[in-house]
Amino acid sequence: MKLFRQRKVKWAVIFFAVCCLYLAAYAFGRYVVLPARSPKNTEAVSDPLQAERLAAIENTPLTETAFRRNLAPEAARSGSACPVSFFLTDLHKLDPDETISMMKACNVSTLSIPLVWSFLEKSEGAFDPAEYDQRLEPYVAAGFRFIFLLDGAGRQITGTDGQIIANSLPDWLLQREGVSRQIDFLDRTDPGYGLSYGNKANQALYLRFCEQAIAYFGARYADHLIGFAPCVMNEFEIKYPQTMYAWTDYGIEALAGFRDHLRRTYGTAQAMNEQLGTAYLGFSSVGLPVTAYNNTLVSGALSDDPLFADFQRYREQALVDYVRPVLELIRSSGYSSIAYFAQTLSGQDAIYASGVVTQLASLVDIAVIDFNFYDGYGEVYDSIIPPMLVNYVRNAGYPQVWAGLYFERIPYLDHLDLLQETVDYVAADGLASGFEIGGIIDTFREKGQEARPDLVYGVTQRSERPRIAIYAGEWDFYKDHGEQVRYYNYFSDALTQMYKIIRFELNEPVDVLCDEAVLRGAAEQYELLVLPGQFYVEPEVRRRIENYLADGGKALMDFRFGEWNADGSNTSSWSDEFFGVGAREARREAEAKLVPLPDCPIGGLTEFTVRSLYPGVPNLYATAPANGVHALYRDTAGRSIGLCGERTAVLGFQPQLQYKYAETEQERDAAVAVIRSAVSWLLEQ
Repeated sequence: MKLFRQRKVKWAVIFFAVCCLYLAAYAFGRYVVLPARSPKNTEAVSDPLQAERLAAIENTPLTETAFRRNLAPEAARSGSACPVSFFLTDLHKLDPDETISMMKACNVSTLSIPLVWSFLEKSEGAFDPAEYDQRLEPYVAAGFRFIFLLDGAGRQITGTDGQIIANSLPDWLLQREGVSRQIDFLDRTDPGYGLSYGNKANQALYLRFCEQAIAYFGARYADHLIGFAPCVMNEFEIKYPQTMYAWTDYGIEALAGFRDHLRRTYGTAQAMNEQLGTAYLGFSSVGLPVTAYNNTLVSGALSDDPLFADFQRYREQALVDYVRPVLELIRSSGYSSIAYFAQTLSGQDAIYASGVVTQLASLVDIAVIDFNFYDGYGEVYDSIIPPMLVNYVRNAGYPQVWAGLYFERIPYLDHLDLLQETVDYVAADGLASGFEIGGIIDTFREKGQEARPDLVYGVTQRSERPRIAIYAGEWDFYKDHGEQVRYYNYFSDALTQMYKIIRFELNEPVDVLCDEAVLRGAAEQYELLVLPGQFYVEPEVRRRIENYLADGGKALMDFRFGEWNADGSNTSSWSDEFFGVGAREARREAEAKLVPLPDCPIGGLTEFTVRSLYPGVPNLYATAPANGVHALYRDTAGRSIGLCGERTAVLGFQPQLQYKYAETEQERDAAVAVIRSAVSWLLEQ
């Protein structure tokens, strides 16, 4: 009997271990999906959908070429001179003569350089800038200016041989009782993670370092100073760190802070349960949500944890609260505050809580927006994204925005034309105040004079006030990482391509509005509001858009705008009454031909062929007109596609996506004609 019990226990232990391994494998597969880099050819790709995408890109030369019209060549050359910074590495790894020669050859005036906490305060209370003064002296003598990065990021610092020599957080700090690092949802503390944003002791110590650095370097280098920037994670930006798709911060401070956030939001657990459909016994039983990656958009539904939206708001607010005292200190000390932000409007960067970019405008003098020609899956050679991001951030309320163009993902020398083209588009839009270039110093070091191109940087002034605004909400990029649908950037493409067509094909000045801009009533300043495909829209933003339409505003919608609530339930088509949409049917067809109806009041529409481009996502939306509106097209099955009312138009498909993947110039022209016809008609009403 004893032997039987021992065997029974043994098999129970084995069974338990197997279950644990299975759950761990499931969690890893669900939550830590490695991004697939685009291979050089499709033969090596096992996923047929990815192979389909890559084949389409390789066989579509127009997808990644310069635009054809309405942009003056060398727009930067005709603009006014502007500050240009090189984002370089730690001073101990730079050869001053080499760097200064490189900067002068590229018309660069400024050096962005980290002030490393662990280098400046090797022992607590002993702030020693002597080494920095020595290394900065040649740049001062050469007349360059500085952006000083207040480095409390927790990044690993390497020496000239590439070996790790230090962490940017001091050893005495990391060994201090009560100081905590960020933890991801797999319960790991990566060496590159920074301090927990929810820990007040962390914040106080970082702020003390910032006070010392600002006081010393501000006074000593006042004549060479652009400003100071708080840097709280290893890419120097205001965001959360991560390892692959393991989110931070999941430590005890974050859990306590989130529960407090829920108490302030709902008052009682019962009220929270009633509103969200949950069944928590109390706030103390709430854990930190984890969103699934990849997403569930292909299946036509959203499936987040009911508390996910609240968690994302808490994460953003915790980050704002952490950096706010530093930004206030910079300004109160008499210097310009600078903030570096991740590439927002991207599902990949939603992991970082990149929507915080819209919440700090009142505290920041210069915002630098990141674009590294990469989307988390592969290289992106699209020069239109940086001007759109500058537009978006500028309309969030920042007085100055610089375009940050970084080459850590793509080979710099192979894409010099892309860099100049991107600068030209940014300059032509007339909203940037400067540029920052990064990720190229190793190329200069290797290639010497060959890598010193004649790049031209300039900015222009807008010739007229825009009549058109495009709404770009951030919440689709949080919901299940929003935009990535089987290697395609569905929502980013819908937004970016619409901006591209209106601004540079129709040559209409346009503003890109974030949620906060809409909430403060910015949409009311425009004749026409364009609503690219977006599945989830915050309820308060919906109401403001409804008010805009009810007060006589005009709107153009491609389709599928705001269909879901935060919990994944359907909104019952909240916008239908404004657009006159009756019964609807979403379909995915490999190819469909649309024929314009003769009685449609919108003129100039042409026959159009719609192709399926995004696996699992409908590309055609049949609608029955209601409230006296007119249909735009009929498909081959006789169904009506697209609607136009008195002051609104619904396209019924997304011509901007057909534009992106057009196979001929004629197809691209046809896509532009659809949007031109609708925009022109609406503006004339």
